[in-house]
Amino acid sequence: MPVAPEAQGDVNGLRIAGTPADDSSVNVYDHASPLSQRWQPNTNRSTAASSIPLEHLVRAAAESARVVDLIRSQKYWLMRTMYSGKLKRHSDLRHFWFNFKGLLWRGQATAIFAQGPLLSKYRLQAISLDFTLQQHRVNRKNGSTSRLLAHYHPLGLLVGALSHSAKLTMTILDFLNRLGPVPFQVQVDCLRYLRRSHLNELKANDQLMSIYAQQLTALRNPETWPRHLRPSQMDLLLHHLTRPEARDLLLHFLEHNKLSAMPNRPSHLFVLDSFLCLKDVDGALQALVAFRPSELESPDQELLRRIIAILHLETVHDDRGVAFLSVLPRLLKLGVKPNQAIQNKAIRNALKFDLTPLAWDLIHYAQEADIKIEGSCAASLLRHSFRKQDLQRLNQIMSSIYESPTLSQEPYVIMDMMNIVRLVCYYDRKSSPSQSLAHLLTIYDRAYNRRLLTKLGILGPSHALDANNPLPDPPPMVSAFLIWTYTYVQRNDRAVLSLWERWAELIDQDDPLLRAAARYDVSFNGFLLFLARSRHSVSQVPLILRFMLDKNLCQPSHITWSHCITAYLQWREHDHPVAHEINAILLENNAKISANEWTEYIQPRFPSLGLDSPEARHFVQIDNNEWPIFSDDSLD
Repeated sequence: MPVAPEAQGDVNGLRIAGTPADDSSVNVYDHASPLSQRWQPNTNRSTAASSIPLEHLVRAAAESARVVDLIRSQKYWLMRTMYSGKLKRHSDLRHFWFNFKGLLWRGQATAIFAQGPLLSKYRLQAISLDFTLQQHRVNRKNGSTSRLLAHYHPLGLLVGALSHSAKLTMTILDFLNRLGPVPFQVQVDCLRYLRRSHLNELKANDQLMSIYAQQLTALRNPETWPRHLRPSQMDLLLHHLTRPEARDLLLHFLEHNKLSAMPNRPSHLFVLDSFLCLKDVDGALQALVAFRPSELESPDQELLRRIIAILHLETVHDDRGVAFLSVLPRLLKLGVKPNQAIQNKAIRNALKFDLTPLAWDLIHYAQEADIKIEGSCAASLLRHSFRKQDLQRLNQIMSSIYESPTLSQEPYVIMDMMNIVRLVCYYDRKSSPSQSLAHLLTIYDRAYNRRLLTKLGILGPSHALDANNPLPDPPPMVSAFLIWTYTYVQRNDRAVLSLWERWAELIDQDDPLLRAAARYDVSFNGFLLFLARSRHSVSQVPLILRFMLDKNLCQPSHITWSHCITAYLQWREHDHPVAHEINAILLENNAKISANEWTEYIQPRFPSLGLDSPEARHFVQIDNNEWPIFSDDSLD
């Protein structure tokens, strides 16, 4: 469908302006391109274009013809004025505007407006026009408008207004919109800059905020959208919407993207991410349909992360008393093929919802398909089997882990196995600390050397392994967990106090491994909980807590504060003087825990202290997680 010669200059000018600056995947085949370049077959294009459905190409061609006709009409004379390539004297201004857009998309727009001398002319023009509008209420009917725009280019007015204030920008935008539609891209650029740099000014003026909201509402009309909606543009349109409104607009984005004759991957990913922010599984699955089957079968890391995020929203569907995972089958139906990440996440989901037979079916499938079971998944299997007291499967898993050189050195697997051994030795077998340590070492020695244990005095020099042992030191996380585990298998205070003194001494000496391990609160939590049990050792609790806070290697977690609050409440009942010292530290640091931690951890120990008690009101932090996702500040 050829373009009329008289319209070719306007269309060429628009093609230049339509070149994207923030999304490299959006090519020059934009809504302002000549039809001959936009949808005719081209051997230089990627093979992906040949897979575009014919009806989409037809719709794209029709939309292109409609836009060209509108540009040629008198109604859209302002758009032609802004983008016309015939106005040579304004070429520098157009380049300036495109450079401004590039800076805006990189978050550096304020830098270009700091160059005052280069902008003074445009700023004075915008101020002059604003004064004229206030004094004489210039409009198109009296003929003054055309004379003004003969000297003042619309882009120059907008650049000057943006460098001045939000109020002047809103005035100029409103004036230009009354003359004729301001191009979508230009309005979006202006509003994005206002949101980024002048949001406080907008919020301080209800009238300005109302005009800003009206401009956004007008831009949300799909009839005004260009062929390709960039993520930055969609981000602006979603600003200040409620969840239902945001979902409806995202569905419009999905439908609009079908007009594109070329894949627009960044926009598809943005829509998918937005549905994930809304925790909208149905919308996220609809967004996946926009991707090619080959992308779903073998997703790259960008898309794979989104698929795993969808699996994070997994739910259970009950069909006549039989429970099934609801999201995984729908993903498979879309063409997503299980790989290592997807299969392991599916297994963890099945365990999370106590679908044990399904979890083992997925494990057997992974083994048949030669899909590796990750350490985190094996750790989940361990915890689930131990919690369910499924000893047969627990022994099966532990044997498999012990025989696997890879899994036996996975940090999460090692920590979970040590914790299970600790619980069995301490509670079931009533083992002595030395017996428990021997069982822990059968797991630990498979992956790490014993230098840390001898350094801390847990083992004597005679128990150290050969100096030529090729095994590495444990990572800081495992080192911290080892301290916690060893503390909890002890049955008297002396061994724990001795370990604490040596631990603190090595941290003071700047031992690199132990200082790194001290960044995990679990290393301190073990000492706090164990020593708070006894009247003779509880005096060490404030000392340990002060040491933790003074070193500032890690901040106390909710678990840390729970241990300290429990110690305070316990010894307050016994009028122990240390209770006042612990309470002073809690007050000084504004210690807070969640309502769940209070009801699950503290209230069982102190049944009379419900959530309505003065103690709970003081220590429990009430979280409000009901903020709308697209509020004023959520996207800025």
